[in-house]
Amino acid sequence: MSCRSVSHLIAAMISALVLIASLVGFNVYAQSLEMRYVNALAPLNLTQMENGDALQQAALQKPDILMVYGSSELTLLPTPYQADRFFAKYPTGFTVVDVASLGVLSVTLAQEFAALGPDLRGKKIVLSIMPGSFFINKKNFIENNPDHDFAMNFSPLRTYETIFSPYLSFGIKNEISSSMLIYRDTIRSDPFLAFALTTTSSTSIRNRILYYLIWPFGELQTGILRLQDHFEVVLYIWTHHLDPDVQKVSESIDWNTVHQNALAEQKQNTTDDPYGVENFMWWYFDRISLPEPAGSNNDLYRKNLTNSQEWTDFKILLIVLQQLGAKPLILSRPLNVPLWEVMGVTEDTQDIFYDRLHSVADPFKMPLMDFRQYDHDEYFSIDQGSHTSRDGWVYVDQILDAYYHGQLQP
Repeated sequence: MSCRSVSHLIAAMISALVLIASLVGFNVYAQSLEMRYVNALAPLNLTQMENGDALQQAALQKPDILMVYGSSELTLLPTPYQADRFFAKYPTGFTVVDVASLGVLSVTLAQEFAALGPDLRGKKIVLSIMPGSFFINKKNFIENNPDHDFAMNFSPLRTYETIFSPYLSFGIKNEISSSMLIYRDTIRSDPFLAFALTTTSSTSIRNRILYYLIWPFGELQTGILRLQDHFEVVLYIWTHHLDPDVQKVSESIDWNTVHQNALAEQKQNTTDDPYGVENFMWWYFDRISLPEPAGSNNDLYRKNLTNSQEWTDFKILLIVLQQLGAKPLILSRPLNVPLWEVMGVTEDTQDIFYDRLHSVADPFKMPLMDFRQYDHDEYFSIDQGSHTSRDGWVYVDQILDAYYHGQLQP
């Protein structure tokens, strides 16, 4: 090899080392900056909190932040009683960060947790769910569109981190991949990712070999996406004047008074109908002739509920949490029994939801609150999907407060 070739090789090696050192240095700097500012960023509902990992990883390290993961039950009704607003000033020593958006599926949440990896170990978090998520669409019921919901909340970063995670078993990655491939229209936009998912969806020896062969390329792409996530957060901090020392106001909460105020406000916002449906939601029910004959929709309810892909993906989600060593509280919402009854579904048929929920969740020995004792309270929910009302939020806030302080009695 000529001296010129050797000098070029040395120069290339030095350039590569400088680049690697710069990237590692930026990663360390970004993480320290995120840790410093995460309390100030938490209440801003930034896109990076929902779609990235950097801020969530920082928040999980903060003892005064409780992370709550869910879907539209956390976001649909803007109200001061929402947990992230109610605890915004740390009245009892902590605040809540809601990581949620409309139409989040269990398979999406499974990826979200998988992406957090070891940062979840030993951490208290809350997994929020609602009955409406477990109904496939059709007449008079929850008009979900899983393909649209998956695409709307799809994150390439989390998908790469899930598929190439060293913290999950190949078996559970196989199940996640199989569920994700149901939504091929979204996945095919990234050919390599689609290939990785197809490869991981089979446990054959051939596919396992292929998986380990593409592993380095998957890790490289994951690293690039992580850096982009950090950069977005750092850029936001650089371009906004934030005070990292957030205001905290200690306060004793009179839960009875809060309940009375929330219930009064809820009643003021359900004046368009006799069923306790939120006024802005009544347009949907106004298309339906209510009440429908008792039991007339029992078969449809049973079919839609029992055939839902969400049950399979919910179990996958719980396995992910178990493998990562998280300490989740599963916080369901009660069925809106009176409303379902006027929609033609008898109470004994409605109970299929609770039976199925416990049959899937109970084997994992994770605390589960289903709020079933409130399923005849017409003001706990704002619709048949069990989206939380103002008064319902106060019940949820009490549970979150007790859970954070280690006082929860499931």
